[in-house]
Amino acid sequence: MFVGVPTFLHLVWVWIPAIATIALSFTYWNGVNLSDIKWAGLANYNTIFTASPQFYDALRNNFYWLIWF
Repeated sequence: MFVGVPTFLHLVWVWIPAIATIALSFTYWNGVNLSDIKWAGLANYNTIFTASPQFYDALRNNFYWLIWF
């Protein structure tokens, strides 16, 4: 009981949202209707790596924060 409740809460509040986020990153979705979810595959990642110059600025800034703190 002492281990079960924290484990359950950890699954519900950490792992399920993390897995759902990864799964949704492979879809096109407007964030409103669940019926509007369309499979995108790697297209979202292709877009962010090739057509989004701000991505590399954000990545660099995150590494700076990682190093400094």
